[in-house]
Amino acid sequence: MYPYSKFISCVDTLALIPRLFIPKKITIMLMLLTIPVLSSSQSLTITGNVIEEESSIKIAGAIVTIEGTAFVESTNSNGEFNFNQNIPEGEHVVTVTKDGYEKVFFLINVVKGKKLVVDAVKMEMTKQERKKRKKTEKKKKAKLRTPPKRVKNKIKN
Repeated sequence: MYPYSKFISCVDTLALIPRLFIPKKITIMLMLLTIPVLSSSQSLTITGNVIEEESSIKIAGAIVTIEGTAFVESTNSNGEFNFNQNIPEGEHVVTVTKDGYEKVFFLINVVKGKKLVVDAVKMEMTKQERKKRKKTEKKKKAKLRTPPKRVKNKIKN
């Protein structure tokens, strides 16, 4: 019946019910009874943002992981992350990693039906990253100090 699909969703299953010659009133009742089941399984939302500790610059591309689960998100260009999955209730350790920064750990307590907002997660640069940035900064300043080379234009007749 559905050769193009390996999985049949709940909506597809409900669409098949009328084909089984079940009266329309029972079909409508079944559809109404499934709505509370679908709404009770709504996912919990955890949101937050990741910033650099020294400068408060938003960090894009940081990996945010809820340990002990398969939930992993990446921060967007504004340093924000969002988990919209069914995260188990209770305490969880969250890890934030990004190249050039020290790994950060913090605890969250997931409560059913509550939205969790994590205030700015501050990440500290590693020593190597700090040195690398200082070198880059010095090179930029040196380029600004040196006057441009004069080029002699030769006009050929």
